[in-house]
Amino acid sequence: MTTWWLWILAALVCGIIEVMSVSFVFLMFAIGALAAGIAGAFGANEAIQVIVFVVVTVALLAGLRPFLKGRIERSAGDVRTNTGALLGKT
Repeated sequence: MTTWWLWILAALVCGIIEVMSVSFVFLMFAIGALAAGIAGAFGANEAIQVIVFVVVTVALLAGLRPFLKGRIERSAGDVRTNTGALLGKT
């Protein structure tokens, strides 16, 4: 029952991937893996750890990810850069 540290390692890897992709998918996987790692640290067997991972990840993908994506898309706005930002300026 010493697999909890593998879940924590998986959470770290998913967190690093999320930083590079910013899609909020791997963030949900990281949180699910972290929850499974915490369950494993408290003595849950591997089957319970997998169930915790799946339930937490699916719940976050269905509930939190659409909210976060909406916030990011709404706050982005129209930012002109490079030559587009220079149009109309003297």
